[in-house]
Amino acid sequence: MRQRHSTVLFISVSFNIGLLCYIYFGTRTTINKDDGLRMVASSLGIKNTQPELSPQKFLNGLRSVTSSPTQATHEAIIYQKTPLSTLPLDKFHLEMNSASAKSHHQKQFVYNWNGQAWKKNNTVCSNLPTFRQGTLRTLSGETTIFVHEPGVDKYISHNILVSGSWEREVAVAVVSFLKKDKDLQFVDIGANIGVIALEAAKLGRRVIAVEPLVDNIQRLCSSFRVGHFSKDYAIVFNAISDKHEQVALGRDLDNVGGTFVLNNNPNKRNGSDVNLVGQYSELVHTILLNDLLSLLSSDPLTKVVIKLDVEGYEDHVLNGADEFFRQVDVQTVVMEWTYSKNPGTAESIQSFMSKHSMYPYDFNHLPLELTPRAKWPPNVAWIKQSRNP
Repeated sequence: MRQRHSTVLFISVSFNIGLLCYIYFGTRTTINKDDGLRMVASSLGIKNTQPELSPQKFLNGLRSVTSSPTQATHEAIIYQKTPLSTLPLDKFHLEMNSASAKSHHQKQFVYNWNGQAWKKNNTVCSNLPTFRQGTLRTLSGETTIFVHEPGVDKYISHNILVSGSWEREVAVAVVSFLKKDKDLQFVDIGANIGVIALEAAKLGRRVIAVEPLVDNIQRLCSSFRVGHFSKDYAIVFNAISDKHEQVALGRDLDNVGGTFVLNNNPNKRNGSDVNLVGQYSELVHTILLNDLLSLLSSDPLTKVVIKLDVEGYEDHVLNGADEFFRQVDVQTVVMEWTYSKNPGTAESIQSFMSKHSMYPYDFNHLPLELTPRAKWPPNVAWIKQSRNP
């Protein structure tokens, strides 16, 4: 009798182990630390009580709180790779996005200027390799984002895998400005892997993402493809400058997010936090911001919020943007200021912005004009106004 009981117990345990293995290897579900905690909490009847940053609080002057990248620990990461289909773009959409395609039609393209004309790039995002998958927590809900390995991208990718966010205060600011007018579109210059571009897309706004590094472009494509967004987007595979040329991209040690235009960029080169370790092998063509007018002539931008983060090259971008600012109603430019504090650069940027009736504020909506430019915060919001307050 005891032997029979042991046999039944052994069969039961073996069956359960086999079932768990089947579920694990059959679904290959990605589980990170937060998802695991939510699953455990749910099983105990505990609801998620994590607060979200409110755009309204931002508009009322909530001071942003950011965490240092060093506060994240590798021990907090629990993840595995999830394969992404390597099908070409058109077949991928037919098979993976068929449900959303029935409800709306999305135009999703990659373009690049090849030195002579605009071309639709049908190859850069075809037959993609497998990328590490993370979950981006936006103010409009979670969305998939494909990241770099934390060992080569110690800030952006690492923090997304640990906390689901990066530069949260910038995301809150962008969403707050976009929500002021439902017709506002979003242009992300220096999109990187798409943290802010995906935030705007998840909000339901049209997005133009400009990025020069092919490794980031491919991850952008992958994230947009699986995001099921309701609006059109376009990815522009170029750097932006004040003239057409080919430039090299500098490598910042273990920091893909710190990639920068190497040519004529002392602002970034001389940054105290930069550890230059050579350059990427491929040169990239530059465009002017003005060139986006011809690219999008059949469906022009009308009213936009811009995020400008190009690692010390911000003044070059604006030097080629005069016509864009004349033809498009640029309401706000959220700009990284870290590498633009040098007197010549700062004066050039402020002169351009003043000419287009845009004035500097911090993220608490406090004017910065009376503060020395070297003491401005790391990110500045240039807001269009009819007169200087």
